[in-house]
Amino acid sequence: MQPAPPVHLFLLPMKLAFLLSFFIVPLVVAQEKLDRFLPKQPTPLAKQEASTTEVKSSAARKPGDAQVNLKLRGLIFIGSKPQLRTGGVKAVDGVSVEGVPMLNSSAFTQRIQKFLGQP
Repeated sequence: MQPAPPVHLFLLPMKLAFLLSFFIVPLVVAQEKLDRFLPKQPTPLAKQEASTTEVKSSAARKPGDAQVNLKLRGLIFIGSKPQLRTGGVKAVDGVSVEGVPMLNSSAFTQRIQKFLGQP
């Protein structure tokens, strides 16, 4: 009968496999392209404006696509839902602030005035 080989001879290949896994796994992961995790670069504003300002030809318009030429005459800022008038309000020229003390200032009104008269 032959004597059984020492236990350390059985454990040596297992130890080597375990240690190799620490070297092989990072190498495999390092080869994967991680560019997909980078943040996307925003497109320059000039390109965005050029792509969004498409002119529709009269042949491409649908019959219900009437162009509306309305201009903003006034804005009303309210502070709570009960102040909302679902039936509408009479025409308002300028900026009206009701129930919002933080916005009820001449500085805010002047900043909003420049948007009036625009489509």
